[in-house]
Amino acid sequence: MKEISYFLDTNIFLRAIVRDDAKKAKECEALLQAIMEKKIRAFTSHVVLSEIAWVGRGVYKMSKQEIIDAVRGIATIKNLKIRDRFNAFIALEYFEAHNVKFIDALIASDSSFVKGAFVIVSYDRAFDKLGIQRVEPDKIPL
Repeated sequence: MKEISYFLDTNIFLRAIVRDDAKKAKECEALLQAIMEKKIRAFTSHVVLSEIAWVGRGVYKMSKQEIIDAVRGIATIKNLKIRDRFNAFIALEYFEAHNVKFIDALIASDSSFVKGAFVIVSYDRAFDKLGIQRVEPDKIPL
């Protein structure tokens, strides 16, 4: 049986960082722990790290140092791989055809989503509009 590969969206990290929803924070922390223990195979991207900085500063009013610490901490999570294989043309097609943020369309344009090899871990239901498989952290068998 082929091992499932998961791609972590921005909100997974933010839930664990800002802890504005205790249940979701706990789910995300358990997921991150499972990644560190190599129980699941997981990826994220520099685009996600950028969105963490953008949303952290704009929405959550995090300080520059808090953002630096958060992004550095994420980038160094043991067994979490950084992957950036996006296709701007596919992203633009998704963005034009669906009511989604461009950054979500860009994330979904990764060839591994297109081929069905990745499952995105996200609370953002916008990914459902893009025809890629999405799962929330509490639905992943750890």
